[in-house]
Amino acid sequence: MVREKIKIKKIDNITARQVTFSKRRRGLFKKAEELAVLCDADVALIIFSAIGKLFEFTSSSFNTFQQIATAYIASPTPYLRTNLLEDKRLFTRLDDIEYWLGRMDTHLEQIEYHLGIPLPHDSDEDKAND
Repeated sequence: MVREKIKIKKIDNITARQVTFSKRRRGLFKKAEELAVLCDADVALIIFSAIGKLFEFTSSSFNTFQQIATAYIASPTPYLRTNLLEDKRLFTRLDDIEYWLGRMDTHLEQIEYHLGIPLPHDSDEDKAND
């Protein structure tokens, strides 16, 4: 049986769009992990959903996107540093992301403290879904 080729365009049905996003995101993360393992490559992947939720993957040699972005900026290879303006935007965006993630962690800790119970974190859900 041959798969039908789909036309790449925005999916109008919100539920179908979310399902497709979730499946393709998992597939992309799997491919990123395979690339890192098979080719001993340093891989980082960052995805924002339509509502702005952050999903990220980094290979084991990097713990955070800040580390991989710093390695990227410091790279002596010219083709990796073709657009310094984009590099600055990347760092600005990373700083913003880290700031808001820190704020969200603080708020989550406060909520957990007031409720007296630990709440599930995204990393816990992602591990359960895989």
